[in-house]
Amino acid sequence: MDALKLIPQLFYDLISRVFPGSVAIVLLTASTDLKLGKLITDPWEGATAIQESAFMLGFGFVVAAYLVGQIISPISDFIEQNLIKRLFPSYFQVLQLGLSSKGTYSPSMRKVLLKELGSEREDDASQITPGQYQKAVFVWYDWLRVNFQEAGANAAKIRAEYRMHSQNTVVFIATLMTHLIWTSTQQADLKLALIILTATAGLLSLWATARTYRAFQWAVIQQFYAAITSLNSRAPKS
Repeated sequence: MDALKLIPQLFYDLISRVFPGSVAIVLLTASTDLKLGKLITDPWEGATAIQESAFMLGFGFVVAAYLVGQIISPISDFIEQNLIKRLFPSYFQVLQLGLSSKGTYSPSMRKVLLKELGSEREDDASQITPGQYQKAVFVWYDWLRVNFQEAGANAAKIRAEYRMHSQNTVVFIATLMTHLIWTSTQQADLKLALIILTATAGLLSLWATARTYRAFQWAVIQQFYAAITSLNSRAPKS
């Protein structure tokens, strides 16, 4: 049971923290004159055993990548809230749009979800605020992780992917800015390929964040509805 809880968290950290942090470190060296090998070994100057150990250097790189990912995280949250949501608003309103008068949810699904949202009238969602919709998705997500671990683990994987895309957006933007500043202050040559790569990847990451977040909401809503329906069907009828 503990392993089932631990493994999704490890995957979450690897996907949403270590991977973007690794990309950030590699692109930092690519955007400047720093050398990746020197960047990894210099902190261990004087510790010859560590400098000559591939395992220890690799482990140190993973730890550094994780820490960089943690630093990037609040910046990606800010960009997500203030930029990505404004560029792709409908991608962040899956539950709200699904329960609207023009939504595509079936009457039975609409009835169950509105009841879970505390709506007094099952045919009216107008009194529910956007914040309540957003909060409900994460409440249901946490409920799935506790009560239906397989469904919760699947949603956690998708959530890790959208966090990865969000942090990669920061990495690509930061790399582009770092390279432009470095070349202007150090009189170095511009790397056109790097500029094109980071600009393109940054734009694609913006869209990928919104798209994957939409998939995360959809997965949580569908799996929560299926779980609630299953529990209700097994409950003794009075």
